[in-house]
Amino acid sequence: MYSWTHPTITTFVAAIVFILIESWFSWRYLQQLKRNYIRLWEESGRRTIWTDGDLISAWPTIRFLWTRGYEENCSSDEEMQFFEKYRIPVVVSWALALVTALLSLASIFIFGWPLNF
Repeated sequence: MYSWTHPTITTFVAAIVFILIESWFSWRYLQQLKRNYIRLWEESGRRTIWTDGDLISAWPTIRFLWTRGYEENCSSDEEMQFFEKYRIPVVVSWALALVTALLSLASIFIFGWPLNF
């Protein structure tokens, strides 16, 4: 089996791609939240890209978006639209990053690392 078609390499590359996509969406969401909606940013726990630096520590932000924890704090349609705009991209990209990272780890244990890589 060629090293670039090995399941471990494939899942590892997929995990890296989805982690980068998730990081980009989260970074945009957190930056715009802090810049444009400071009150909501403070109420959501003052999350930054540094506090959400990995898939596990990002869980409070994901849970906040997934459960729509922002609904009780939004005072305008503009604020609600902001959260709805980022809700699905941030949550789905986080879930895909988590699943592919776990698949990558499982692939290492099942198939090992390719010897000629």
